[in-house]
Amino acid sequence: MSRKQVTQTQTQTQTQARTQTQITTATAQDSPLTESFLHPHAWLNDRDHSYAVHTLIRESPLSSESNFINYRGFFNLAALVLIIGNFRLVIENLLLYGILIHKYPPSKYLLAPLLLWGLFGLNVFIIIAFVIEKLASTRKTDNVLSLLRNLNLACTLCIPLGTIIYLDPPAVSGMLLAGLSCNLWLKLTSYALVNREFKRKAEAQKNKVDKALVSVAYPTVEYPDNLTLRNMYFFIVAPTLVYQLNYPQTKKIRWFWLAGKCFQVVFFFLLMIFMVIQYIIPSVHSSVSSIKEGRIGHALERILKLAIPCLFIWILGFYTFFHLGLNIVAELLRFGDREFYKDWWNSTTLAEYWRKWNMPVHNWLMRHVYFPILRLGYSKPVAQFLIFLLSAIFHELLISVPLRSFNLWFFFGMLGQIPLIMFSEKYTRASQYGNILFWVSFCILGQPILILLYYQDYHDLQVSHRGLPLDDL
Repeated sequence: MSRKQVTQTQTQTQTQARTQTQITTATAQDSPLTESFLHPHAWLNDRDHSYAVHTLIRESPLSSESNFINYRGFFNLAALVLIIGNFRLVIENLLLYGILIHKYPPSKYLLAPLLLWGLFGLNVFIIIAFVIEKLASTRKTDNVLSLLRNLNLACTLCIPLGTIIYLDPPAVSGMLLAGLSCNLWLKLTSYALVNREFKRKAEAQKNKVDKALVSVAYPTVEYPDNLTLRNMYFFIVAPTLVYQLNYPQTKKIRWFWLAGKCFQVVFFFLLMIFMVIQYIIPSVHSSVSSIKEGRIGHALERILKLAIPCLFIWILGFYTFFHLGLNIVAELLRFGDREFYKDWWNSTTLAEYWRKWNMPVHNWLMRHVYFPILRLGYSKPVAQFLIFLLSAIFHELLISVPLRSFNLWFFFGMLGQIPLIMFSEKYTRASQYGNILFWVSFCILGQPILILLYYQDYHDLQVSHRGLPLDDL
């Protein structure tokens, strides 16, 4: 280093030192706290009896006009009260009922042959759908193939549901099979509609692939090269209900991340089973007589008692399936788009909740129902009503068929939300009151009422028609 450079370095160092000294001096002069260290009691000279305390226009921290936003202490208190209150309920439940989980072995609510048939038997409809689309790609529009396609879709839904009605398996097994069949029907419908659309575009020489959807590390697939069993089963297993020729993909599988998510799935799944057996079943079981006798006060007490465990189980179920389960499948398949839900917990209307909480179903309905209805010339309210009607039908199928309860409680419950949706869209949209109305109507009251109504029907079926003792329910 030359002498000139050394001199410049020393000058810069001295300048920085003088600047720091000036900053420290200014801070000490402006800050009473710093001044108190230099002159311990000097700042008290201006704090006599006439010292002006009220010099600013200020709002109370809890006032709506205040900009105060730190309520962490109240949140801690609310969490503490919630934990203590629920811990008391745990102790009360154990003292009253004891440990109940040993009374409900898996063989009591799971029928293994039926579930195996669901996992492997449904492959028949998958293969048939693949063969139909393979034949359709090499032929012009064929009415016979269109008829076979529709017939296969109808059988995909009707045969499993008919099997449930005929065999009358345990309710849990029936719900699982009904869920698998409905899920497969949605997927095969999307598979048929998309391939039919691409066939028309290919005939019109408009078959283009959006390469922005696919990572550069993976080649794009064009119609009809997508019609392979590998592509078909990738879509069947993928965490989506809408078929595309190409999906965005990640570069690798994070195995340690995957192991952590699998552990969480097992833990939360067992926790949900424990809560259902220990809390839900005893509460609904003891409410049958009060509902039959029309004791409104006791029934309301049962509803409120069910509200908290139902809410916990519902949130755990959402987190286990939509967050953990679908992310595990996506990670194994390197499926890139993982927006399986949005911030439904901030919903201020029920319509907003239904748009956000289940994005795979929402995307399917928008792509294959909502926009086609609009293209036919119908208005948005008509399209929205038809979507809500279709959703209500499928939710009812998932519950009514396995429970053999055909009072349509879920169907009318969903349609009954329409006036509430109209009210909230007009008066409480984007407000805190709308969010409170959502939680109260949907979770605190809606879910426990539906559970009690369906259990009432299930109780009548098991006891009155089959002669089973109450202890065997």
